[in-house]
Amino acid sequence: MEKLIRDKINKIQDHDERRLLRDILLGIFMEGVKYNQERCQQLEEAVFQELSVDQTQYAIYTTVCNSNDYKYKWIFISYGARRRM
Repeated sequence: MEKLIRDKINKIQDHDERRLLRDILLGIFMEGVKYNQERCQQLEEAVFQELSVDQTQYAIYTTVCNSNDYKYKWIFISYGARRRM
């Protein structure tokens, strides 16, 4: 974004207009861009911090059971495999 603005400013032929526009944009707009980038970075860090998983809070248990005793087996078995059963 900063490079685009600098390129547009450099295309202005009148040196006084270019200097005036550059001073206005660099003084106001570039501070806004920097602020926006910092806030986006802070938001991204906050989101990733909330998403981090504390492995001590969870436990995973598994077991083996007969497929006839498990009523939700259709979720894990494809249609073709169910037809062969």
